[in-house]
Amino acid sequence: MEYNNSNQITMVSVERIDKGLKISYRPMLETLYYCPGIKINETPQNIEISFVRCDIKNTCPVTLKANHAAEQGIDYITIENNNKPVFAKFKDSTLRLSAEN
Repeated sequence: MEYNNSNQITMVSVERIDKGLKISYRPMLETLYYCPGIKINETPQNIEISFVRCDIKNTCPVTLKANHAAEQGIDYITIENNNKPVFAKFKDSTLRLSAEN
């Protein structure tokens, strides 16, 4: 199992909902790999999510499975969040998705 680079995931939207955050994204279409979901690493200060990159012949463990949106090619996950900053951690960079209120 490996994680995606920042150029393999396009962030579409981050919405605050009752239970936390709904993060919509578009994984790069590949022939031999797919993104089954995310791994979550929560610390006392923040939440880090990493998008899993999995070989199509394998099943990779994830903390949250991706949901498929009505618009083709867009997936989303919903994470519970008690107002901690959320970061998308990629192999090559980190992107802040939300901040404390």
